[in-house]
Amino acid sequence: MSRFLLALAFAAASHGFSRAAAPPTDLRNPPQISATVRATSAPLSLVITTPPPISNASRASSGALSGTRPVPLSAPTEKREATRPTASVVGPKPSASPTAPTKPLATPALAPQPFRFVYAPPLSLDEASTLLRACVDVLTMKDEPTFISRCRKVREIIGVVVSYLTALDQRNLTLDSYTWHFVSREKVSGPGIDSDVFVARPIIPNVSAISFVADLGDVFIHSVFVEDSRGELTTFTLNRRVAEKHPRREICYLFFPKTIRSISMEYRSQGQGASEPYLAVFAGVARREEYLKQACWYARHADRGIESALGNPTAAAPYLEAACGNLRLAATRVIGFRMSQSW
Repeated sequence: MSRFLLALAFAAASHGFSRAAAPPTDLRNPPQISATVRATSAPLSLVITTPPPISNASRASSGALSGTRPVPLSAPTEKREATRPTASVVGPKPSASPTAPTKPLATPALAPQPFRFVYAPPLSLDEASTLLRACVDVLTMKDEPTFISRCRKVREIIGVVVSYLTALDQRNLTLDSYTWHFVSREKVSGPGIDSDVFVARPIIPNVSAISFVADLGDVFIHSVFVEDSRGELTTFTLNRRVAEKHPRREICYLFFPKTIRSISMEYRSQGQGASEPYLAVFAGVARREEYLKQACWYARHADRGIESALGNPTAAAPYLEAACGNLRLAATRVIGFRMSQSW
């Protein structure tokens, strides 16, 4: 029992000494942490040194520090971006001695080709109008080498269109719409060519045609000159024979309505009889307009202008301009006739 108590007392004494020996924690002097970063090739490490609390007694007895314990901390590793391999283009190796560039071969000049325009004869009024307008496009082309061939082709097309319009006009006669006014009656005298003036009293407006009737013999008419109220003359070279008592009148169309003042004629007697023949002249006023005859008139004048341009290529511009204007007017008259037939 005495031994147990002695051991217990010794243990208690040793425990009290250890607690007394431990210095109290000083809240006014917290532990200082010092970090040291070492730049090495190895991963970074952080060393923390914690000094023990220093009491007044321990400062007096001993100035050395003890109880340092390094705590390594591993720093986050850096992420390295993967590098992509760069592409390299391998070009041809330079030649040791560069050769001179070869000269391009000279291309031989092409010979001017003749103008070609494929068309079909018109079978309707719309086709005739389209061909007339196509002639204007052909004439206004800027192509000097094909000037002659283009003009010849246009004249060919105009001839085909005029033939179609003339045949169509003969099938659509407008004589039933004419009113005939007597102008004058003159006697054809002499064996040779005689000339007389047939004066209209009073003047007759809107005349579209002139007709002739022979009496007491045949009369051969050479030329006719129609003078309107403005003094303008319209000349016709007929060279036509007017037979006596012929059932059909010989008619000369004016194409455009005019106010007739006088009609001059050159004619001669064609009969074998002893008496001298007479010739009567009448002026016709139409109730319907002669669209097809006017279209043919414009087309023929365009053809004459193109012929003049071919005769003088250096000064062909005014002739071609006038021809294009006449072709446009001819196409307009064709469309006018089609519209009049549709009503």
